[in-house]
Amino acid sequence: MDLLRLKMQLKLNKSMIIEITSTNIYKIKQQFVINELIIGFFDGIHLGHMNLLSDPNNQTILTFKNIPRKIKKLYDFNERIQQLEDLGFKRIFIYDIDQNNLSGEEFIDQILKPLTPKKIIVGANFTYGNNFCNASSLKQYFNVEIKIITNDVSTTKIKELIINKQVEIANKLLIKPYYRVGNVVRGDQIARNIGFNTANILCDNNLIDIAEGVYKAQVIFNNKKYDSVVYLGIPKTINTRSFSMIEAHILDFNQNIYDERIKIVFLKYLAPNLKFNNIDELITAIKNYIKLVLDKTN
Repeated sequence: MDLLRLKMQLKLNKSMIIEITSTNIYKIKQQFVINELIIGFFDGIHLGHMNLLSDPNNQTILTFKNIPRKIKKLYDFNERIQQLEDLGFKRIFIYDIDQNNLSGEEFIDQILKPLTPKKIIVGANFTYGNNFCNASSLKQYFNVEIKIITNDVSTTKIKELIINKQVEIANKLLIKPYYRVGNVVRGDQIARNIGFNTANILCDNNLIDIAEGVYKAQVIFNNKKYDSVVYLGIPKTINTRSFSMIEAHILDFNQNIYDERIKIVFLKYLAPNLKFNNIDELITAIKNYIKLVLDKTN
């Protein structure tokens, strides 16, 4: 990003999301005074993160994309950035590790020192550089105030909970209940044919494998929330496909939303992915799931 483009972005954008490299870092530095620099991956903002992300008006975020060792994430890059913006952060620096895979010492010399932050804040599990330097080593290489926050909550724990059907517990640790976003695609029309229209989105193979089964959920479309029954998996009673899909039966909703973008929020695991003896049993089960979703005491 050249300096003119950066100045235009500062004027036009409410939030400044700027990708930095070792070659443009000095141009970027000319535009900012960085009081507190918060560094982290922030894959799903959780309660532990809030010990770091305490002052959006005074803090600058430095986060990462395309980390080779980060597989099966909670959220894709765009959602991670959106969640930081939703917390009120107006200045977010992005560093692409695939394109600039430096050692820890090089990362400090070429990125952190040129930014000249007055203070750096990281979590205790933070590592940096292709030689995986630990958080405490920042104090050895960089002569500014370093604050290391110890958290009881971890993204790894939240992933395990979601994979193991404990999305309710995971949601208590996350700032926002776990969700997926995607454009509605055409399915096999089986649910429609038995009286339960669904809005379907594809599973992102780069994200964690959510436990197959039935969920109490909400679908958010055009900023409105709708109670929903969500099925995730490969159908067993009427086997029409060999891959998993997320199917949302949206209650009290009859709009055509093919190709539209929706958000599916997972609230509670209701049932495993079962094979029923016949279509009537499947229909009865779906009706029972709807009752569970509508039961506000559940």
